[in-house]
Amino acid sequence: MLIKIKETAKEKLIAYNGRALPLGQRSDYGELAIIALESNDPSLLEVFETLPSLEELKKQKVEQSLPELPELSKTSSNAKK
Repeated sequence: MLIKIKETAKEKLIAYNGRALPLGQRSDYGELAIIALESNDPSLLEVFETLPSLEELKKQKVEQSLPELPELSKTSSNAKK
């Protein structure tokens, strides 16, 4: 998933996710990208050079928030031994 902020927008101050910092000092672009796509706000959408689909962004967010689980096949095969 590639999210890229335009060079010209890196000094832009946008408050989201509990903080107000210039975009160039942030790393949580995924949150802003979801907000921009869901709201369809041109002033937010214009800061992105490249932007994945909303579906891809939400999938990535879920994957990042889930804890790593052991592979079930390894766990069940070890239990049989």
